[in-house]
Amino acid sequence: MEDNQRMLEAFGRNVRKKRQEKNISQQQLSEDLGSAPSTISEYERAKRIPSLDVALSWAIKMDSSIDELCEFYSDKSNKDRVEPVSYTHLTLPTTS
Repeated sequence: MEDNQRMLEAFGRNVRKKRQEKNISQQQLSEDLGSAPSTISEYERAKRIPSLDVALSWAIKMDSSIDELCEFYSDKSNKDRVEPVSYTHLTLPTTS
């Protein structure tokens, strides 16, 4: 499965989880965000890709961040894929 699809599914899962934690129905969320309940359902089921403004509105409504809503790494240790680099072995050139 490609990363984009995994992120889309994670967004839907995380939005649903946050919505349920806050006891907000799809109907109530759709009214707050100015969309149809079926649209909320499509986002939660990864059937629709949210625009940046929609994702931001959801993050604000859920007291979260877009990054947190899009998080799809199951193991947080894999989140940071960049490994530290040491340059201590390097030396400056000398002039003779």
